Amino acid sequence: WISEIIIFNEVPSASNLAAINNYLSQKWDMEDMVDSDGDGVEDSMDCDPLDPTSSAATTEFWPDNDGDGLGNQGSNANHGVILGTTDWVPVGESYGIEFGSDGRIELGQLEEINSNEGTVLIRATMDDWHTSGDRWLFSAGIPYSQNDAWYLSLHSVVGIHFRWDAGSGDYGYWYVNDNQNMGWENGSTHDIAITWKDWDNDGLLEYKFIIDGVAIDSDHSEHTDPSNTIDLTAQEFYIGAINENGAQSLTGGMIENVQVSNIALNETNIGSVGNVASYNFNEGSGSILTDTAGGGSYEYCDANVPDGWTDNANDEDDTCTSNQYQDWCSDTDDDDLGGALTNDDLCTDNTGAEGSVNNCDDEDDDCSSNIHD
Repeated sequence: WISEIIIFNEVPSASNLAAINNYLSQKWDMEDMVDSDGDGVEDSMDCDPLDPTSSAATTEFWPDNDGDGLGNQGSNANHGVILGTTDWVPVGESYGIEFGSDGRIELGQLEEINSNEGTVLIRATMDDWHTSGDRWLFSAGIPYSQNDAWYLSLHSVVGIHFRWDAGSGDYGYWYVNDNQNMGWENGSTHDIAITWKDWDNDGLLEYKFIIDGVAIDSDHSEHTDPSNTIDLTAQEFYIGAINENGAQSLTGGMIENVQVSNIALNETNIGSVGNVASYNFNEGSGSILTDTAGGGSYEYCDANVPDGWTDNANDEDDTCTSNQYQDWCSDTDDDDLGGALTNDDLCTDNTGAEGSVNNCDDEDDDCSSNIHD
């Protein structure tokens, strides 16, 4: 069949032909197969796909969370357990999971998730994007109702919806209005991402939606209280439901990809692999959803590398800027001399371990005078 016809009123120049090829390669998702400018580098890897004199290719970069110039490859194993009413369904060359009334995927605590910066990206399909009931896409497993809530959902009133709240009486929320999804055809597939970071360095987290690769503005994007921040490292996470009971399950919905990062991604790099957890749903059967994240690298042109990424994966500990460690020993008699070892690998970034000192020189940690008769 014929999908598209382009008619020109003049003979296209070489540069115009390159631009046309690039347009078509993007439109039909063929950038990894097409070399628009003929410089020997396919468009997906070409830093300037319209310049035949430049064959500069993208370079692999790794997340550098502690800012020491060393990237971290990671070794996460945040595998999920598929529970309740669910069904594997084929999607192209991969699979997705359809959710029934109590269907859910329990992820447990997510190693290396960052309360102060990150991204969750979900590719979902709904039988009814205009549902009259609330449907949860991704959630910290905080008991319903809304107190201490942190979730991304399809809301019956306000559409695509993200909500946070760290304590009763101060309900924080932010949402994308109905017009972001009410025009979607039922059965269509969309990429929905929420990012969080203190973008303007005022001590308050800000939340931004990126829907189908486009950033969405809203007036309700910033915390009003810096203390009103949920500790995500202590939470249990769920795909397709709000908690372990399968409450507010994504009934009538299907999810085929979930990426979690501890970097706030943007429109340019929103498609990168999650460095906290990466669920590609390639299994097709069984009750385990495999986390394939290895720290998550991404290909960038050198001029477009965002903050927090570096061109190596040489960091063994991406939470310790100094990459140096120290011994701390218990000081039970408060004489500033440590006795029994309490921590032998505390990063020197830290000021110390409670009840301990940075030496192990006490011969008797029950004698503050260190004088014996």
